[in-house]
Amino acid sequence: MKVKTKASIHINAPQEKVWKYISNLENLPKYFFGWGPIPAVEKVDIIGKKQMAVGLKQKTTTADGRALEETVLSVRKPEYFDYEIKGFGFPFNLFVIKGGGSWTFTRTDVGTKATWNYFFHLTSPLAYLVAAPLVKLAHQHAMMNALERAKKQLEN
Repeated sequence: MKVKTKASIHINAPQEKVWKYISNLENLPKYFFGWGPIPAVEKVDIIGKKQMAVGLKQKTTTADGRALEETVLSVRKPEYFDYEIKGFGFPFNLFVIKGGGSWTFTRTDVGTKATWNYFFHLTSPLAYLVAAPLVKLAHQHAMMNALERAKKQLEN
């Protein structure tokens, strides 16, 4: 079973600039501050090659001390990339097998529309009762706040 959420925002900046900022995964701590039970990202360590490409791996350390493993699955520069997340610790591992997401950057007449999709594969239908509110409410709120921060940073 999968639970999904999505956030989008228009950024008054060229597609290439938005791509360059978001696809540099080491920037994540600058704009993902979490919300409620969703912890902020404190640090991203790229393992191996640093340029956005299929197979890029990163270790993401969150404010609650967890270390998640993320792997980029596909890339279409400057329009799209997606990734998978593993390594959820207790108590999240009781509900989540793995997570992941995708970013889409669409050129508009006056900038770029950035869309962030996120999902969690759950351990059971019962896990949905706990995970769905967290994802649909807290994680979606954290994503939207992150997009708003990224927008401010890119438009300055």
